[in-house]
Amino acid sequence: MSIPSYISGDLVRSSAQFVGLNGVATDPTVVTFTYQAGAGLVQSSTAPVKDSTGLYHYDIDTTGWNGPNNLLYTCQWAGTGAVQQVDLDYFQVSPPAFSGPTNATPREIAVGMWASRPAAQLPQNTTGNIFTVTGGLIRLVQLTGICTHNFDGNAVTIAVQFLGAAAGAVPVAWCTASGSLAGYSAGVHLRLPGDPTGQLYNDQFAGYQYAQGGSGINMPLGYVAPPGSVQLVTVGSNVAALVQWNLYYLPLDDGAAVVAA
Repeated sequence: MSIPSYISGDLVRSSAQFVGLNGVATDPTVVTFTYQAGAGLVQSSTAPVKDSTGLYHYDIDTTGWNGPNNLLYTCQWAGTGAVQQVDLDYFQVSPPAFSGPTNATPREIAVGMWASRPAAQLPQNTTGNIFTVTGGLIRLVQLTGICTHNFDGNAVTIAVQFLGAAAGAVPVAWCTASGSLAGYSAGVHLRLPGDPTGQLYNDQFAGYQYAQGGSGINMPLGYVAPPGSVQLVTVGSNVAALVQWNLYYLPLDDGAAVVAA
């Protein structure tokens, strides 16, 4: 699915066509339009504009988004009564070219777009999604994590994999399991290695480097991901551990984006 892209400040129109069971355009008794910008408040209207029998639209003002990454809008149309029908609509909004210092930060110039997932507990001895790729192909620049709370003494390891959304897709390893993170301190950084056979790197011990060279740690620029899910695979449980994850990427298709799961 290709997600249309707009620039902050555009007036974006979402439309819906309601059809009865006989295939004829029909007005529902009640039409409700609901939308949400990113993780913001859900907004609803029962008075969208009627263009003709069964055809409605609602215009959304996207002014005010300054980035740094794209903002995904989720829209839902619902008809009840004479026609019972639910339709979904998606679009994304990028910051304007001249929105001030929050647009085109040095980080974005150097490593591309980014998505951030707030600090949360690790999956406990299971597999869990942390990011979702939508709208097309992306090229991974880097995945990093920062421990925001001390780990307890229970052994836990982390591996990272990608599971495509296509039917029959199988997980693809982005790294092998780390060593045990038991007892790690708040402030420890985690990141992917240069190839999928390496372990998740951390700076709990001396010699860790983000930059390429020196330690031989490379940025995994070869990973190309279609729509699907970035997943953590944990062995063991460590309920005290809280990690914030950041994913840096380059969209390869128009409308491709990454959002926190």
